[in-house]
Amino acid sequence: MVGTPLRSAFLWAASEAPLLLLRSVPDSMSSAISFVAKVFLLSAALAVGIKFVAPRLAVPMTPAIALVMVLLPTILMAALLMGRLWRNPFTVQRQK
Repeated sequence: MVGTPLRSAFLWAASEAPLLLLRSVPDSMSSAISFVAKVFLLSAALAVGIKFVAPRLAVPMTPAIALVMVLLPTILMAALLMGRLWRNPFTVQRQK
C-alpha cells in the first residue's frame, strides 16, 4: 500500500512532534508559553461567559449601573497597582 508510509509519518507528526518541540524549548520560553496559554484560556472563558451567561442575567438598565460597569475595571486596576506599590515601594538610589 502506497499511503502507509505517509500515514505513519502523519501519525508520528501528530503525536510525537509537538512533544519534541516542547522538549527543545528552554525553560524561560516554556514558562512564557504557559503564561500565554493561561491568558488565552482565561480570555476564552471570559468571552464565553459574556456571550452566553451575561444575557441571562437580569441587570436593570440604569445610568448608575452603566457608570459602575464602565468605571469598575479602572478602579480595580488602580487598587491592584496601589496595593503592589504599597507592598513594594520603589527606592531612588543616588549615585555618589
